[in-house]
Amino acid sequence: MAQTKTQHAWRLFELPSMKKWWKGLIKNKWVKVSLALLSAVLIVTFIRWSIQISSILFEWALVLAVFAALIYLVRKGYQKITGKELNAKVEQAKGCILTFKEQQVLYGISQGLTNKQIGESLFISESAVKKHVSNIFVKLNAKRRTEAVHIARESALID
Repeated sequence: MAQTKTQHAWRLFELPSMKKWWKGLIKNKWVKVSLALLSAVLIVTFIRWSIQISSILFEWALVLAVFAALIYLVRKGYQKITGKELNAKVEQAKGCILTFKEQQVLYGISQGLTNKQIGESLFISESAVKKHVSNIFVKLNAKRRTEAVHIARESALID
């Protein structure tokens, strides 16, 4: 004989007194409504807590990311260049003569290419590109790729 759903559910409560108590409780419609409301409140509360916890974790992740970026910049020795220093570097670079390969590498840098991509497009090795980049930095008196591109554009070495 197949059991109904309620019979199967009552197997959870094997004690006869428990069974009787639960049957009497669930027959009361106000208890059913209050249990439904209580479960809805618990679900909403759980969702709110999980959202609050996830937002707190997200905030901490952002704080850690900012600190990691600051530490990276401090370790790299980031220095903001002033307008006067940049103008002096541009004036220096106007008299600078770059070789044809260095101009090609500088154009690749201005396009945002990596050393490997520049080497593949110019059919030279990555180490040769690195050497050209070092020479460009020395000739333009730049410390970073973006600074070199900015100086080159201001002094009309590239378009």
